[in-house]
Amino acid sequence: MFSTESEISNIVIRGANWIGDAVMTLPAIQALREAFPHANISILSPERNADVFRAQSAINEVIAFETDGAAYTRARRQAKLIRERGFEVGIVLPNSFESALALALANIPHRIGYATDFRKALMTKAVPTPNWKRKRHESFYYLALIAEAFGTPMQNEAPKMLYSVPESAVAAGFELLAQYGRRPDAPLIAIGPGSTNSAAKRWPAQYFGRLCTLIARSYDVDFVLLGSSGDAAAAIETSASTDVKVIDLVGKTNLAEAIGILSAAAAFISNDMGLAHLGGAIGIPTAVIFGPTDDRTTRPLGAKVRIIREPVECSPCMLRNCPIDHRCMTRLLPERVFEEIKNWVLN
Repeated sequence: MFSTESEISNIVIRGANWIGDAVMTLPAIQALREAFPHANISILSPERNADVFRAQSAINEVIAFETDGAAYTRARRQAKLIRERGFEVGIVLPNSFESALALALANIPHRIGYATDFRKALMTKAVPTPNWKRKRHESFYYLALIAEAFGTPMQNEAPKMLYSVPESAVAAGFELLAQYGRRPDAPLIAIGPGSTNSAAKRWPAQYFGRLCTLIARSYDVDFVLLGSSGDAAAAIETSASTDVKVIDLVGKTNLAEAIGILSAAAAFISNDMGLAHLGGAIGIPTAVIFGPTDDRTTRPLGAKVRIIREPVECSPCMLRNCPIDHRCMTRLLPERVFEEIKNWVLN
């Protein structure tokens, strides 16, 4: 459709809706930047994960929108934000009808996205879903869209993650940790005990508490719990399951502060959740406990990511609630997790 030599100067990307998905789109955005080094590239993103994109060298501008209201109302709100900005090309990364409708209502001349969710008529180029989608990492799904639209090379090896933490986020994270009594000279272990969109993805919170106890017996570290307000119950149970002091910041940070805190951490240990993708992208040792989901397709990217899972016959099932005994999580004991990470994360 377009050549990388085309005179395209103003591109808007409708960004992914969730933190983990947003991080997995970054290699595709970088590929677009390499194809059009002089173009303005803007991201239209839900406010809740807009901080994922801020300070990234491939992105010139982040246009954030609120996600309340009905789908058509949200689409009109997004369209209004971008209609008068002179965008020549719009790229729709999410699969939803709403995200494609927003760019159509904004009258973007060229609109590119996958032909999903009955939205083919809203695109000027609707790309068929690759037949390998559920067999390769999700980042390739976004890379393939850019390759199909612009003729950029399609990567075959695992994409490299280039992520810049904003200085303002680092400062905000350090300030918040200091307010809650973090010792500046002690290594910081961040824990993600929740997962807001799936109960089945949660390792038992009391196991996280026992893991903190095991770590503290061998290492003089501070602990901080991170997550959204929906993870509060898991954080409370984690704290109650250990006699070690933990700083509970679950639901008490914005995303920028959480990013800053992760950048200060010696390691992050969590369930399969959005912040795990940020830990991997930032480059800190990140141990992620997988159960019902498939780490082959949605694992966090990064050179220091380690996946820990219990091999059971029913996993990955992709269910949000386990209909049996949650064996993929309950059989994975804290002692085993500690043995797997102690020489990798904690030395």
